[in-house]
Amino acid sequence: MLPLVKTPIRRLERYKGVISERLFQEIKKLAKGLRGLKVVHINATPRGGGVAEILSCLVPLMKGVGLKAAWHNNPPGEKFFALTKQIHNAFQGEEFEFPFSARKLYIRHMEKTAKLMQDMKADVWVIHDPQPVGVSAFLPDFHPAVWRVHVDSSHPNREAWEFIHPFMLMYDRIIFTSKEFIGPSLPRKKVTVFSPAIDPLTLKNKPLSLNIAKNIVETLGVDPGKPLAIQVGRFDPWKDPLGTVRAYQIAKKKIPNLQLAFLGLFLARDDPEGAKIFKEVYRTAKHDPDIFLFSDPGQLGSLKVDLFVSAFQTLATVVL
Repeated sequence: MLPLVKTPIRRLERYKGVISERLFQEIKKLAKGLRGLKVVHINATPRGGGVAEILSCLVPLMKGVGLKAAWHNNPPGEKFFALTKQIHNAFQGEEFEFPFSARKLYIRHMEKTAKLMQDMKADVWVIHDPQPVGVSAFLPDFHPAVWRVHVDSSHPNREAWEFIHPFMLMYDRIIFTSKEFIGPSLPRKKVTVFSPAIDPLTLKNKPLSLNIAKNIVETLGVDPGKPLAIQVGRFDPWKDPLGTVRAYQIAKKKIPNLQLAFLGLFLARDDPEGAKIFKEVYRTAKHDPDIFLFSDPGQLGSLKVDLFVSAFQTLATVVL
């Protein structure tokens, strides 16, 4: 079996007063007809990145309304994750040469993943992003299955897209987060657009008192009395942290006491590129005492990650 991510049960009743009564009743009605359905989600990593954050909220809620929801991860592999990060970037348009050795590595890892899934049962499979998409070729009873794409694939690198394309077509549905992100050469009857959402009850998204926020950022070396811009997310080329530094440098000419903080903790195991991008940002920013780089979870001590993010979001003048 693939590695299982343990998740609690979260009751929908907690969201009464947050969502409308009409929406609450609609969810209850839909869930009643799906009670007992086993839905298995598979993605690359249990922590770090948007997909893991979505699943950490979605799977408990699915359990809470009566579905048998489970969340599993790809088996780990350093070379495999380095390759799939390249594919991930290539889907977003980065230049990428896809040699035979890389294709072979991907196929072998998909075979390994599929073998670990042979004894797993599901009424519906939901596969997230390119990392596990290829298992569809090695599981004959892999239906119904949904592939959920979380990146802009509207102008992908041709070699990467053409390699993954046959695997995509084996899915019953392909879900994109926006109609502008839909990739080429896909049957429209298979494609659905479904936007992600935030969980308003997570610590990161709950209102936080200004005094608590000030104390937290001050403890971490940031002056709560000065203007603050923050970028929240991985050190990733598509989030353009170097562009953020350049924008900050322009703004600082007019706002001399402006501060900039990067909240990009290394939590995800499928992001070997992050360290490289971080080093580039560090080299650019290291001589500016008003730029703060948070990459190591150890920098937070006992502070919870979501509370750390909430404090900075509460105080920031600009959030990227």
